[in-house]
Amino acid sequence: MASSLATAPAAVREMQSDLESQANALSKIQKDISKNHEVRKQFTIQVGENELVLKA
Repeated sequence: MASSLATAPAAVREMQSDLESQANALSKIQKDISKNHEVRKQFTIQVGENELVLKA
């Protein structure tokens, strides 16, 4: 029983480390999504401008 109590803090630290790693990965993905949204918005604007020029 004492040995399982001794390993509990190590397990908690490992889970906390995993959680921090996953939180960092999520943050990176959210930044990528935001960047992709901005690029898509710029692309859509550019396509619209190109279509206007071609019609002129």
